[in-house]
Amino acid sequence: GQKWAGTDRQARGRIVQALREADGPLPRAEVLAASGAPEAQAERCLAGLLEDGLAEGDDATGYALPA
Repeated sequence: GQKWAGTDRQARGRIVQALREADGPLPRAEVLAASGAPEAQAERCLAGLLEDGLAEGDDATGYALPA
């Protein structure tokens, strides 16, 4: 089987889970921390989710799942 721990896929899943469980938009720092990944990887994963349309927001309003 493929290695799972530490992959972008795992980090992206953790971010989506945190956004799903949140009552509202989350600040960037909280989203990045939820990934459980090093900062550069967390940033890359958040950027990918935004580009793919699986998350939305910005530093001013926070981040959430698309409405």
